[in-house]
Amino acid sequence: MSPQDWRAHFERLLGRFSLLAGPSSPTGGSLRGESRREALAAAGFQEAAPQADWLPLHRDQVLDLLADDYSGESLAWYEEQAEAVADFAAFFLGFIIGLAQAGGITESDRMLGEALLPGFMLEDLDRVTDADRGRSDA
Repeated sequence: MSPQDWRAHFERLLGRFSLLAGPSSPTGGSLRGESRREALAAAGFQEAAPQADWLPLHRDQVLDLLADDYSGESLAWYEEQAEAVADFAAFFLGFIIGLAQAGGITESDRMLGEALLPGFMLEDLDRVTDADRGRSDA
């Protein structure tokens, strides 16, 4: 999978994220922090592998990735945008885990997607933040 393929996934998922992250969605509203991120990761997984079951193993894989690269400390410089970045990262990482589960990517593809995600989000930070607020103009 090429960086352009990952960018296309990013664009599509960013549109879906605005629907899933809004206050009236099941993952919006009262869910915060890790519970919200688990729900978003499961939704991302289902985007890639709709016939597969979201298992504790998948949740743990996403939470481990979030703990490494998307912890509060790692995202501190994003300031008020840190929550949106972590939320979208959970959704996108769930998607990556789903693609891997479905056999749609190699380990190298997976690593490339994980490596490209921070740059994609930084490049479109306002869109990620707007999508997290459930705005449809993202």
